[in-house]
Amino acid sequence: MTEAYHEEEYKGIKIEIYPDEDPWESPREWDNFGTMKCFHRNYNLGDEKRYDDVVEELKSILNDNGIEISENMEDKLEYFLSHNDAVDYLMGKLEKIAVVLPLYLYDHSGITMNTSGFSCPWDSVKVGFIFATKDQIKKEFDVKRVTKKVKEKAIKILNGEVETYDQYLTGDVWGYVVEDPEGNDEDSCWGFYGFDYCLEEAKAIAKHMYKERLKTICIGMIEAGKDSLRELHINKLINAVTTA
Repeated sequence: MTEAYHEEEYKGIKIEIYPDEDPWESPREWDNFGTMKCFHRNYNLGDEKRYDDVVEELKSILNDNGIEISENMEDKLEYFLSHNDAVDYLMGKLEKIAVVLPLYLYDHSGITMNTSGFSCPWDSVKVGFIFATKDQIKKEFDVKRVTKKVKEKAIKILNGEVETYDQYLTGDVWGYVVEDPEGNDEDSCWGFYGFDYCLEEAKAIAKHMYKERLKTICIGMIEAGKDSLRELHINKLINAVTTA
């Protein structure tokens, strides 16, 4: 195990926070609300691994909703070039049937992603988009039409999914180990997205452990008191019998 990134104590109980260097799956493997499609020469990003699969699925979604792709763009999509044009074109088509947010990638000593863009034009690029169709949104919120308020809720969920995926890309995934005052590992858990969230959960475990230890000590004291009281009554009874 690597060295702890953060250590602290709660009433003698030790908390250690470690980077989770091998999360067992990408957040895009979860049961997500949005669909994330990305195009990049060097990285496998989003929900799909192959460019051709991404394009074919998007074409299928558009065609199923009566939206055709022009022959000119069809030719462009067959080649892995000018993907900014491809992204803009497909986003424009999807916006007719879905809520769509752009995805930007910043690539410099690691990669990070957001939906708002980065200030540096040299190391950042529009890499894809995340979307939820209006039919999906209606089903998710149990509504008959997508109002402005419902759309805002959908956008909030989509942004949240991108933020979680960015934590995965940037290594903002953590685990904790909680030790009792004797140095024994009492609890550990991994796969927390966000350092603060992991620390909060670890503190909750430490507080619970402390309460349980106090409870055990108190029960022991009560039982010891009962034994002492019982012995006192027995001695009084013996004295009463022997002096009678």
